[in-house]
Amino acid sequence: MEAWITAGMAKGEAGPLARMFHTNDRGQAGLMAEGDEFERLWGGQGGEEEWTERVVVVRSPMHAHQQAAGLEKRLRHAEAQLAALTPPRGRGKRQITDEATLVEAIDRVLTEHRVVGLLSLAWEKQVEQTTHYVGRGRGAGHREKRVLQKTRYPMTHIARQANTVTALSPRCG
Repeated sequence: MEAWITAGMAKGEAGPLARMFHTNDRGQAGLMAEGDEFERLWGGQGGEEEWTERVVVVRSPMHAHQQAAGLEKRLRHAEAQLAALTPPRGRGKRQITDEATLVEAIDRVLTEHRVVGLLSLAWEKQVEQTTHYVGRGRGAGHREKRVLQKTRYPMTHIARQANTVTALSPRCG
């Protein structure tokens, strides 16, 4: 089917496709669909009879508009959920402390919103070290110390891959 759509798009660039118009109740004419038709040969294996099949590939402008709006909405929701995965430091804000967990969460969001390959993402590892004295009481020069590390992986870059998104637009509808 991808090959049929690509062939139809190529024919549309070379010249006009077959167009179907409709007239609404006010008498205004509007484009209902445009498309291409071709034939292909089927059958003929193991003594079977061959036949010719007509294939019609049709594009609806209204359906294309709805699909493009849906894609835009899915991209916005995915960007918002990805940004919410790594909130800024603060009270009650859970941080992702493992890179594998972050990658798994990113994959889950991208597949849930069906935008795999349409967003480019970057994150970094931030390590915060604090020194504490072992035991109770105040510190002294001779007291034993321990270093605690807090690791987090904040998102540094969430952007749409414009070339891929614009390549999908003509395929809508």
